Amino acid sequence: MANQGYFPSSEADRTAWLAHFRTKLPVHCVNLGFSLDDIAGTLADIDFYIWLLQSWNPAIQKNAMEASAFKALIGTVSVDTHLISEFTVITERGMLGERVKLMFTKYSHDGVIVESRRGDGDWEVLGVVVTKPWYDERDLLVANVPEIREYRLRWWDKGIVNGEYTAVQRVNIGP
Repeated sequence: MANQGYFPSSEADRTAWLAHFRTKLPVHCVNLGFSLDDIAGTLADIDFYIWLLQSWNPAIQKNAMEASAFKALIGTVSVDTHLISEFTVITERGMLGERVKLMFTKYSHDGVIVESRRGDGDWEVLGVVVTKPWYDERDLLVANVPEIREYRLRWWDKGIVNGEYTAVQRVNIGP
């Protein structure tokens, strides 16, 4: 229903108009022959409409704005946001001997950076991994001597390493 010319279009003006209308209505309705019950019901309706405009509607608008802001926020951040990748390491027999099989869940990320260290050595980046499973088929540091390898991952998105390191997982690998 379109607004009438006499009824304001802004909410602030409507409240003032209704308050003024509320003061004039009882005087003119009596002259026009309206019953006291009709007048009381109409005044109650006007009071309710003023309450809607002044109290209830602004609260709903505030909630709607907060909901819109939240929707905009989740539109920029994945709902599947995971701070840390989940992964497992196991050893298995490969074509050239024992190897480490690494399985991970990348969720909505492009991939992971795999870092490893052998023995008491320094952490080294083994590469960016975007498909699973991934295999570490490096030779042992000392031929025919078992060693402990440790692995940790971080997210990799659009060429940038991000997120927290995973917990370190260890595996014993031999000849």
